[in-house]
Amino acid sequence: MQGKAVEKLILKLKEDFYVRLGLRPADIPIKSPTETDPSISLLTDEELQQLELAWVELSLWKNKQDR
Repeated sequence: MQGKAVEKLILKLKEDFYVRLGLRPADIPIKSPTETDPSISLLTDEELQQLELAWVELSLWKNKQDR
C-alpha cells in the first residue's frame, strides 16, 4: 500500500473505532467524542486518542499477519 491508499485505510480504521464505541463517524469532526457519550466521558481526549491509535496499529498489524 502506498500514500493515499494507506491514508484511506487509516481513516476507515479510525471510523471503525468510533463505530465500535457506539458513536457515528459523522460525530467525530463535529464534537469531541467525550461530549457525545457519557460512558466515554471518563476518558480524557488524550486517552481516547491513544486508544484510537492503538486500535489503528493493532488493526494494521492484524491485516499484515493475515496475508
